[in-house]
Amino acid sequence: MKLLILVELVLLCGLAQAQDSTVVATRISSAPDIDGRLEEQAWQTGKPISRFTQSDPVEFGHPTQQTEVIVLFDNDALYVGARMTDSAPDSIVARL
Repeated sequence: MKLLILVELVLLCGLAQAQDSTVVATRISSAPDIDGRLEEQAWQTGKPISRFTQSDPVEFGHPTQQTEVIVLFDNDALYVGARMTDSAPDSIVARL
């Protein structure tokens, strides 16, 4: 049940918009640290997904910002790491 919910969440977050619809999840032997950084060896072994399209302002257009997602799994969990760049990070507005 947990895995199904997480997979649905991943799809809702944009993996469904990837031009190449194949997502490869890489098996790892131990869990990575969940610290917001993707510098550990585990993340380096995963296959990055980066061929996304955007929905706004041009639906299915070339993205204006680069995004890279890596999916890993072990016997206990599915791990999703993402690098999402922004050319103007000072204009990001946090909302509750």
